[in-house]
Amino acid sequence: MIVKRAFVPLILIAVLFCSCTKEKSSSSSPISEGGDASSHPVSSGSLPEVVSASLSPELPLPNLPILVRCDGMGGENEPVDYVYRWFVDDAVVQEGPNPILNPGTYKKGSSVFVEIIPSNPSAKGKPFRTEVKNVGNLPPTIESIKLNPSTPAVGDVITVIPTGIDPDGDIVSYKYEWTVNSIAIPDLPRERNTFDTTGLKKGDLLCAVVMPSDGEMHGAPTLSEFVTLKNATPKITSYPPSTLVKGIYEYQVVAKDPDGDQLFYSLIKSPAGMTIDSSTGLIRWEPPSSLIGKREIAVQISVIDGNGGVANQEYTLYLNIR
Repeated sequence: MIVKRAFVPLILIAVLFCSCTKEKSSSSSPISEGGDASSHPVSSGSLPEVVSASLSPELPLPNLPILVRCDGMGGENEPVDYVYRWFVDDAVVQEGPNPILNPGTYKKGSSVFVEIIPSNPSAKGKPFRTEVKNVGNLPPTIESIKLNPSTPAVGDVITVIPTGIDPDGDIVSYKYEWTVNSIAIPDLPRERNTFDTTGLKKGDLLCAVVMPSDGEMHGAPTLSEFVTLKNATPKITSYPPSTLVKGIYEYQVVAKDPDGDQLFYSLIKSPAGMTIDSSTGLIRWEPPSSLIGKREIAVQISVIDGNGGVANQEYTLYLNIR
């Protein structure tokens, strides 16, 4: 019994000694300035860290800002601050607290990522690197469309001259579509920038649709101004004879009007006695024998379509007998 009573106090003394030693070792001295913040203990017992981060938009474009969103932890009741190191094509272009990278530092094809360094008042955490995003392509746009001639008539060939711009500096090509009275003309080669108005009529409303492309993306189709086909000028297609048949001079004037208008014929210059049928254009003249082969005779013909279109033909007649 004496042995047992002596043993119990020894056990209690050992337990008390261990407890005091553990309590003493748990205390620590304050953090010194200028040291390595990552080596300083954090009051919560853990370093600040970035849990996740992502770049937005999903497909960065040269004309849009890039934003990084991140979630982090910094220890119990301690705020977390972040430093963002932005990399473009593996070079740092911006560093600081700004989570936004603005256009101008990257272009089509650039690789972009950001390194995020978390910190709290006690420590600095490990850098977190986002995934790499490649900057996408921007489509071209149409700045202007010119039609030549700007006031076409029936029978004219219209040329469309577009001016396009590509934000990435790519070469811009074009495809074309034509509409007449708001109806698309089918079966026209889309690479051709000309349109023949033969077969149309005055008053028809025309428009060119231009579609730009940079080889990767198509830009938005753009409409030219609408133009109304004006009245076309008639054309004289015949040539005057210079011979008399049995002492009579006859010339059948032939003229065509692209609009199909009725034509009216008249003589502006002519020798005495020469006549022209205003409806058919037949000229007839029986010259006096004294003029044959001796004088230059001036003749001028006018053809009108009744809508402002005028065609003239002027020639000098030297009469020969056949």
